[in-house]
Amino acid sequence: MSAEDFVMSSKVLGKGAFGVVYEGVQRVTNIPVAIKVIPKEKADFKLLSREIGIIKRCDHENIIKFYACYEDATSVHIVTELARGGELFDHIIKRKRYSEEDARAIIKQVVAALCYLHQNKVAHLDLKPENLLLKEVPENYDQQTSKFVPCVKVADFGTSVVFRGKTERAAVGTPGYVAPEVLQQKEYTTQPDIYALGVITYVLLAGHLPFDDSDLKKMLKQQVRGQWEFSKRFDKVSENAKDFIKKCMGLDYEARPTAVVLLKHPWIQQGQITEVDLVESTADLRKYIASMRLKAGFQAVAVAMRLANMEKYLKEIEDEK
Repeated sequence: MSAEDFVMSSKVLGKGAFGVVYEGVQRVTNIPVAIKVIPKEKADFKLLSREIGIIKRCDHENIIKFYACYEDATSVHIVTELARGGELFDHIIKRKRYSEEDARAIIKQVVAALCYLHQNKVAHLDLKPENLLLKEVPENYDQQTSKFVPCVKVADFGTSVVFRGKTERAAVGTPGYVAPEVLQQKEYTTQPDIYALGVITYVLLAGHLPFDDSDLKKMLKQQVRGQWEFSKRFDKVSENAKDFIKKCMGLDYEARPTAVVLLKHPWIQQGQITEVDLVESTADLRKYIASMRLKAGFQAVAVAMRLANMEKYLKEIEDEK
């Protein structure tokens, strides 16, 4: 497919450090799509080629679908499925009711996506809230007689890697969600995705990170040393949910369960659960999203500086031992 096969609107769906995502449609079928436009002067063609190669081979209901890639004189265009429901966290804070059962239904889909990726030797390596999108959210979903469970789509494979009998040492990911073994540049494969899954589950249930994110150095130190605990928000959460998080976020990354094993965890398999509405957690989540987006605005401008600071802080943390 080429540029002639798509019509790109001026509606911006999102902005990142290296490009802008617009809404569009496929001319013949009128299927809505998302078109990521990356200026060539900002493009890393080796990484782009790897990303496209990965998403082209993915075929799973919980992974964003790839349609085409084309370029013009100034930019590279990546066309994917349009997730009309927007970002997962935006939907949660709009819900009239939100419970642990809702969080479990969401995480179960992410685990299923990770099972597919990991079985196909792919590690995402940047799982975070912004990369969890929803296929669609009906206008009157809260008035339906049956409980609405949104279809989750894992997106953004810009830092993903295919493992073929090898390990990785690259320092990639997002502070707060990046695994300790990545920060310490140890050899790893898919384990960092399981750690990030644990952090996302924690945030979904508590409305905040398990670390102090007001200070980057302090947060990285807590992550590297495994210094975190369950906040008072977990007083209303089941023991199975807490066990799921603890297993995902274990410091011994070689002992972490695989996605296949987690799919059979009691919490995922309809085990004991609380039906309490997580009102306080939803309120905290609103604050967290606002803070996260404010920081993202600065990070988009200074990604290199952030990574340099991470390396400097990690060296200082190592020297403190």
